[in-house]
Amino acid sequence: MHIPTDINGSKPERLGASNRSSVPPASAAGRPAARQPMKRSALLPPLVATCALAVGGAGHVAAEPAYTRPVGYVTLTALAGKTNLLGLTLHRPTTHAGVAETISGTTLTDIDRNFDTVPGSGSYLLELDGGVSDGKVIPIIGAASQTLTLAEFLPDQSNVGYRVLPMTSLSKLDPSDPEGLINPIEVLGTADFNPDHADLLLIPDGSGGFKKFFVSTHMDPAHPENFNTWVDADTGQARQDPLLYYPRGFIFLRRENSDFTLVVEGQVKLENTRLSVAETFNFCSMVYPYGMTLGESSLAASLQPGTAATADIVVLQDETTGEFRRYFVADGSPPLTSGWRLADPPPGGANTDQSAVPMSSGFVIHRRAAQPYEALMTPPGFYQDL
Repeated sequence: MHIPTDINGSKPERLGASNRSSVPPASAAGRPAARQPMKRSALLPPLVATCALAVGGAGHVAAEPAYTRPVGYVTLTALAGKTNLLGLTLHRPTTHAGVAETISGTTLTDIDRNFDTVPGSGSYLLELDGGVSDGKVIPIIGAASQTLTLAEFLPDQSNVGYRVLPMTSLSKLDPSDPEGLINPIEVLGTADFNPDHADLLLIPDGSGGFKKFFVSTHMDPAHPENFNTWVDADTGQARQDPLLYYPRGFIFLRRENSDFTLVVEGQVKLENTRLSVAETFNFCSMVYPYGMTLGESSLAASLQPGTAATADIVVLQDETTGEFRRYFVADGSPPLTSGWRLADPPPGGANTDQSAVPMSSGFVIHRRAAQPYEALMTPPGFYQDL
């Protein structure tokens, strides 16, 4: 797989700059009156106040229970002239939730729900809580009455908690804004319909490659459909608003000479998440917005331990400098003791514990293990008190 930057410990390349268009104004409706920018992994204090969200939608057979989820907003910052690893750490509101009587193959059944309002186009996700598939996040490809059809085959299981939620699209990262005005179209613009001159977003396709998108502000009379809309950088064709599968991170190649900040609003996930580690380089999202460190993540229990030359590697990005740093789980082979360590340590720092290192919103797992696997990531312990 082609990696569009060097993630082996060196600084990302400096990219050429392009002219920057104006940022669209934010809608005042349903939005905080004023917001202070924060680092992309920081969570604002209002998050600790919970907001009641109704589970389910119109047409349900029985009344849905109400529940509370911490909500808030974070910022994702694409550093100027850098290749940025980013990931979603807040998520769209849950629309349905309950306990499934059965999951068999690709079918989930809950006799207490009506799923007729769930689109079966792959634009909604199923989160599982408990059972042998605890932490799985699976696209929903079909819905009818009391059943959901899933994009992945699962082992038979019963009485499994679940949640259904929409996927977040690129141009509507703020789910509370009905007008979608946190749309990065203008900032991502290029005047000559050239993806090499525009900011570029690369979304992992789950098969070792990327889907690449940019936005053009060039008006071609022969193709007016390409003006101010998402364009597939490989085909040059206008595309429907691309969706983000939140367990995967994405890449933002920022070619402008100033930082670009996206404000993301949503609810906090409080449950475990399984990450697919099937490729050599796996682009992942931190999922959780605050307090996540290498040690808190529980990834050490899933990754292949070893030495810097044999262990699976986790690549994090410094949010200030844009530099990449590589970490691994040492297996205790001398001269190191076991635990999180830097793969490229400074002199005298080879055995320094790295478990308290904050995770970046997007990161890469370089799999050296012989077989693909799933890594279970757990939220920080204090999330249970939110």
